[in-house]
Amino acid sequence: MTNAAPPVQLPVYLQIIDVTFAAEGDGKLSLDREDPGNWTGGAVGRGRLQGSRWGFSSAAFPSLDIEKLDRAQATGMAYAHFWLQAKCADMPDSLAVLAFDAAFQHGVSRAVEMLQRALGEHVDGDAGPVTMAALRAATTDAARVKALCIAFQAQRLLHMVAQPSWQRDRDGLSYRLMTLMTVSAHFEAAPAGVSA
Repeated sequence: MTNAAPPVQLPVYLQIIDVTFAAEGDGKLSLDREDPGNWTGGAVGRGRLQGSRWGFSSAAFPSLDIEKLDRAQATGMAYAHFWLQAKCADMPDSLAVLAFDAAFQHGVSRAVEMLQRALGEHVDGDAGPVTMAALRAATTDAARVKALCIAFQAQRLLHMVAQPSWQRDRDGLSYRLMTLMTVSAHFEAAPAGVSA
């Protein structure tokens, strides 16, 4: 498990992680027996009920001691597993907010697929050179960045409503998406690879 500490030059990441952690219950341990993510086997009743905390689930991290996971460890893990892997540092800050949270909640490949769909590119879940070139081309001015942010959130919503848990979780998920759009709007829409 890599626990890379976020570099000092990325204050945006530290602001974004606060938003994501707030959406994930600010470190409260969840032992909801009906949540498949709380089980090490990824399904209700499969494996051990270890719960989730700071948005890290037993299903995704079965060997992690979720109960003892603290904020500093969670921040480093989120940076290594989601921020870096989804290439959020190469995005305009307003899009990075959205992409990071999507990677954190749905996984990096799924978040990249959402981005690729929003860009109208081939969907393969890999943030490779073709996707990143398309991202740079699509984020040359503030209006295009805002349009891409909206398209990305639309793709994320389409993914969410198709999930079996949507009916149960729709109020919280809808609130999360709207909060993220509000936070995203507060970041200056700088071109990709240029921090605001």
